Amino acid sequence: MKTLQAEIKTMIPLYDVGVHGDIVTFDKIPDYVELERYWVNEPFSYISIQFNKTNDDYIYNVVDLY
Repeated sequence: MKTLQAEIKTMIPLYDVGVHGDIVTFDKIPDYVELERYWVNEPFSYISIQFNKTNDDYIYNVVDLY
């Protein structure tokens, strides 16, 4: 006896940023300038290093899926 799972095959296309758009987004932090951004697990998570000159303060943001 065949199971239902064995009979159903669904083709899901691979994720393409050019077709589907960004998975993660990050809005600018007020009064901070982004110094660097790099992927940790592209296209699912990246790091954004922000700096506030007035406060001489750095913020290290990890941006990923919720």
